[in-house]
Amino acid sequence: MTELGKIPFSSNPLQTRSAIQQFLISLLNSLASHTSSGGARIHLGYTGTHFDDIAAQLEGFSRPIWGLASLLAGGFEYDGTQRWIDGLKNGSDRTSEEFWGDMRDRDQRMVECSAIGFALSVAKERIWDQMEESGKRSLEEWLGGINEKQMPNTNWLWFRVNFACLVFMKTLMIDDRFL
Repeated sequence: MTELGKIPFSSNPLQTRSAIQQFLISLLNSLASHTSSGGARIHLGYTGTHFDDIAAQLEGFSRPIWGLASLLAGGFEYDGTQRWIDGLKNGSDRTSEEFWGDMRDRDQRMVECSAIGFALSVAKERIWDQMEESGKRSLEEWLGGINEKQMPNTNWLWFRVNFACLVFMKTLMIDDRFL
């Protein structure tokens, strides 16, 4: 593991578009060595979270997607994009060793859907459109699981709105079978 003072992007002032691009690329590249072989899980160490280890590794995978999607939507290239596309396919595929697991009531997996939905919404051509049909179907089914579960009466309720309206109907142009 890298110490904070030695992280390549820690001295970047983030004051220009180019600096932000370099920051995001450095951040995404630094995660490659912590990524599972199928790309679906990122293990950054052990946590004190209340949720299971697979959900924690999904969190490690999904949180950087905010940056990847922003980078791609901003017109930049990222050589590691396929790693994330493979991760979406393998993490949502029930037959994969890297399957994230089904969502349960009040499950952390629902939180991680937000970053994935954002990515599919703003970088559809660079992520979703590059996926094989089987990967798209698996991801649709997995994301659709959010609509069957109880959520706490918190900001998590917006995750369901995000998927029902933005991702499924507007971005992916899927009928209402997931609503």
